[in-house]
Amino acid sequence: MDGCAPGGSLVRGRLQRRLGMPATFSMEDALAPLPEPVRAHIDPDECIGCAKCLDACPVDAILGASRQLHVVMDDACTGCGLCLPPCPVDCIELLPAAPDGWPRADSEAARRVTSSEHVDCVACGACQPLCPEGLDPAALFRALREVDWESGASATLAECTLCGQCEPVCPSRIPLAAWFRQGKDIAHAVRQLDEASSLARAHHDRRLRRLAVTVSERLPVLPALIELDAAAAREEIGHALSRLGVASPSGAPRVRE
Repeated sequence: MDGCAPGGSLVRGRLQRRLGMPATFSMEDALAPLPEPVRAHIDPDECIGCAKCLDACPVDAILGASRQLHVVMDDACTGCGLCLPPCPVDCIELLPAAPDGWPRADSEAARRVTSSEHVDCVACGACQPLCPEGLDPAALFRALREVDWESGASATLAECTLCGQCEPVCPSRIPLAAWFRQGKDIAHAVRQLDEASSLARAHHDRRLRRLAVTVSERLPVLPALIELDAAAAREEIGHALSRLGVASPSGAPRVRE
């Protein structure tokens, strides 16, 4: 259940809920449910142009040709790492590629959460009447704590103004404002992840369609030449060369008029 390293606890939670399994997470999992993204990088000084990584990439994110330097398109790379094993010279590595604001377990808001001595929410309801936006802070906190980004509560996070009025009345001393600040960064990262997943799926489907096309189907069809016999083909070539002012196939020079 926890074998999807690129998806982290976010994907694990989604799978567990779909399977009807209880989803429990550590504090770090809840505060940073998405691993920092990585991207493949090819060392230009070490690449030998073997092209073995091209077929390994499931989204066609690597550009190159035999005996030519290969490069990775950052926007298409998913950081899956499938290009690493085929490389005979180990010139590919995965480098961190987290954008600014990516939710980390050591952010200022996360440090405030982990350093506080709060206990679990008791669902007393004292925080809800104080929210100027009419939100349910307790329900929002439970969604964040359970890494549940598909619940209705998590959808209201964008309306939270981080005013902090819900925090002083919490009998469990939960730093709600810090949780919600971290949650906003997580929400932004989740949207980026979903967009990247859709793009990766489109690239993968396009690759499958490309591989399904045979070589003969890729080559252009020249019906005019197919109908010509060998003598007629040579004559056509001779006429073309004469128009260019070069020698004909027979060796006789042709001069452009």
